[in-house]
Amino acid sequence: MLHTVTINIDDSILSSARLKLVEGVVIIIHNGLNLLGVSIPEKM
Repeated sequence: MLHTVTINIDDSILSSARLKLVEGVVIIIHNGLNLLGVSIPEKM
């Protein structure tokens, strides 16, 4: 069963906060993989 999700992008403060959250997750994943010695490809 498919669900449709609507994301309100009109709120610039919320959009900015979500972008910062994603950027933080990218840093955490990068650092975690680096600690484990896993190489990260630049492009997929």
